[in-house]
Amino acid sequence: MPIIIKNETLKFFVSRYLINIVRDLVSPYKPKQYIRDIFEGQIVSILGGILAGTILASRIENLQFLPGFFILLPGFLELQGCINSTLAARTGSLVHTKGVEKADGLKDYYVKVNLFSSFILSVVSSLILGIFILFLTLLILKKLVLQLVLVSFLSSLIVSLILIPLTLASSVWLYKRGYDPDNIMGAFLTSVTDIVSVIVLILVIKTIF
Repeated sequence: MPIIIKNETLKFFVSRYLINIVRDLVSPYKPKQYIRDIFEGQIVSILGGILAGTILASRIENLQFLPGFFILLPGFLELQGCINSTLAARTGSLVHTKGVEKADGLKDYYVKVNLFSSFILSVVSSLILGIFILFLTLLILKKLVLQLVLVSFLSSLIVSLILIPLTLASSVWLYKRGYDPDNIMGAFLTSVTDIVSVIVLILVIKTIF
């Protein structure tokens, strides 16, 4: 006698569970490949973090004169990392569902909306972050440093122009070569975002001052 499920919510979760089982059974990705992908991603993340820290440490004397910079830095890195990781997750979903041909170009509406949304979100959020850090620096250090807003805004603008296309291209490149972007892009973007953000922040501050 067939089992009849009347509750719609229960139907949804049961169907999702069955779909996941079938997907895992037919998936070309094996446990060893998952471990390999994640391990390689973590190695890249660790090396990238060390490199970003080394770059920052080598220029620390040139950055200490800007009050509030080390208050701005953690928030800026976290902001860029979150936005680009979200974009990577959406791109990974795109290549898995619509195929790599749709993601490998800017003609797809879904791709254009996500790229544009990520760019606007990054720039606007960095402006809000800069204003917040401005008042926080005034409250803690008793110094009004208007340049913090400009540093945050310009740095985010440059970082977004570099990382957003890189995120899309990297997801497609990994998928074409048999990797699962979902296993790698998070760790990869963490390190790349830190490196690019630190370099751009240093260059922007050097240019402004």
